[in-house]
Amino acid sequence: MMPWAFALVMALVLRQQQQPATPPQQKPAEVKPAAPQDKPANKPEEQPTFTSGRTEVNVPFTVLDLNDRMVTDLKKENFTVYEDNQKVDVTYFSSLTKVPLRVGLLIDTSNSVRLYFKQQQEAANDFIHNIVEANSKNRIFLMSFDFTKEFLTDFSNDADTLTSKVRKLKAGGGTALHDAIVVACRERLGKQMEAGGLNRVAVLITDGEDDSSKYSLDEAIAAARAASVAVYSIATVPYGYNGDGEKVLQRLATETGGRVVYPWKKPPSADYATGYLSKHQIDGQNSVYEVGSGQYSSETAENLAQALSLIQRELQMQYTLRYVPPSLSIDGRFRKIRVEMDVPGLKLRARPGYFPPMYQ
Repeated sequence: MMPWAFALVMALVLRQQQQPATPPQQKPAEVKPAAPQDKPANKPEEQPTFTSGRTEVNVPFTVLDLNDRMVTDLKKENFTVYEDNQKVDVTYFSSLTKVPLRVGLLIDTSNSVRLYFKQQQEAANDFIHNIVEANSKNRIFLMSFDFTKEFLTDFSNDADTLTSKVRKLKAGGGTALHDAIVVACRERLGKQMEAGGLNRVAVLITDGEDDSSKYSLDEAIAAARAASVAVYSIATVPYGYNGDGEKVLQRLATETGGRVVYPWKKPPSADYATGYLSKHQIDGQNSVYEVGSGQYSSETAENLAQALSLIQRELQMQYTLRYVPPSLSIDGRFRKIRVEMDVPGLKLRARPGYFPPMYQ
């Protein structure tokens, strides 16, 4: 055989031996299309995160006896919870509030509170120290309002910085209470969130009067509800005075799950020192006050401090429960919450509902 013929035969043999190796090299190309097909199957699992930013509803609430004293020894089994009249399962329950507080302390600096403004400042500073020292995760921001509104601080747990700002406040001007509530809820309280939930509270020190707001009372309540804020008020109205401000503060409390305390109109009882307000012991005590006397000024300041202490204690001693809402959709509709208990002779105070939050 000629050398060139032998070389040709060997080349053909080697080529045939290499042919079977080709299909394995093409197999990865057949598998590649399967990778993109896996992605659509995972998309439905991501939808719950997209449709709702909150999977549990946090409900702080207070239980009182008929004398307005706090009852703190009830169990999870004593309560039933409904959302829009549908019973829900409670996933968490505590008889002592462990949820961190986010508190907006809104101080009225208008002319109408000038007479006892110094006492208000002192009481506010005591309140700040009590809240900050109760839980290292608690935070407070300060806001003053007259015919304008001003953020004095952002959220902080630095008691020295907060109290220093309070001492520098001066009274004078009109009152824009509704505007202050709307701005505080929308720009501060409503934007706070933390794993495990927060208890958002606005504490007002004011007489409830408003002569300068562009927002209405209904809009202020709507802003508080949208931000899941309970409104508590220290009503700085003197004995013998009945005005529209009281009705405003009471409505704010009722429609947000808060409370109004009247330190000067209804002086506190001995139970106040322990954090309880016993209504049957305070009726008729106003006669001890003589306007213009040193005793009146001293006892007025003391009652104001005790009123703020009462609110601080209530916020720390509330019950807290959580539940998964029946619907996770965000449709802008207000969800009504109802908490019932099986113990007669007691009163329960909780927020009436919530809006599924767009930013929490």
